[in-house]
Amino acid sequence: METMDAQSVPVPVRNHYSSLAFYQELRPVYTRIWEILGRPWHNLAVEAIWSKETIPGPEHGLLNPNFAVTTEQMRLLMPLLRQTRFFEGIRLRRGAYNDLLKTGAKFEAMLDRAQMVRDRLAVTDYHKKVTVKRMIDLLGMRPRTTAAPNGKKVDGTPQEIYDQLCNGAKQHPWIREQWSLRSRNNTDYPLWEGPFSTEWHLGIVAEIHAANGRIDVESYEKCENDKPLDDVPARTHSSVTLRLEDGTHILALNAPAVKRPHGPARPTSISTTEYWQTGYGPRADGTLVVATVRIHGLRILGDIERQVHSLFPGVSVWGLSASVSGDPMEYFPHALSEMVWQLQNAHKEHVAELML
Repeated sequence: METMDAQSVPVPVRNHYSSLAFYQELRPVYTRIWEILGRPWHNLAVEAIWSKETIPGPEHGLLNPNFAVTTEQMRLLMPLLRQTRFFEGIRLRRGAYNDLLKTGAKFEAMLDRAQMVRDRLAVTDYHKKVTVKRMIDLLGMRPRTTAAPNGKKVDGTPQEIYDQLCNGAKQHPWIREQWSLRSRNNTDYPLWEGPFSTEWHLGIVAEIHAANGRIDVESYEKCENDKPLDDVPARTHSSVTLRLEDGTHILALNAPAVKRPHGPARPTSISTTEYWQTGYGPRADGTLVVATVRIHGLRILGDIERQVHSLFPGVSVWGLSASVSGDPMEYFPHALSEMVWQLQNAHKEHVAELML
């Protein structure tokens, strides 16, 4: 891609997405939320423990089924949650960046993100132009999931996924090969089976769709001696390299699952970043853009920034995400849970500072 002058590279900023700074800025919002929930505020450590055990559910977008919140409380809480910047997009300033990471997510979010990145890189205005040297998709061993326990769509069925694709993508050899794996009735696939069976496959689908099929699957990296973990089978491949028409390469990583305190073993934003760092890593003094998901973006950026700085403290991390569209109330469980996870990370950062 086109090289920009060195002056266009952003000045490195350490811990730009600090959860502790987020908490310190929004402390009055936290105490007001706690007041509406009928909980007195004690201190950061106590409330981090209480909120983690009380509010979030086992997966994104779900609250703890034992946590009761009334319609009136939701009405009072929503304006406070809107003050958190969870609902705002993160804009990327003009510059020449080394690496661009795209985090894994449910299928429609990955579709949106792949298109968002393509659109941002297509901007030609000199004062807004962005270039990157390479792109990396942080994907992994999460099974395609039709719907959450509450019935809300996650990835969808193989047919629903296929129906969202443009004609150029449907004609792509990789998509045609995947589609050939469908069963006679094309429904009720066991986990890890059928077309588009994992997050890794879904991320590749999203890239092919965003490129309107004009993208080559260049090479696979086999995964030797991988081991199963709980319900997660061993990987056959650790990555695939895709090549766009302009020559830009996208490395789609297939990271292993890790054990989690809530829910089954799956990859996380931290574990996939660590997997990238140790095997494919950034430049020690490079610039990194993280294209991430709405609502969860600030926390994920903080997670990735801390993980990157644990090995490469000189890397400058920048974010890119879209604003939330539609009814904000639909995202109430996500936003309230994010307040909790930011609180957890703020406490960890505070303890780390005390130990310096």
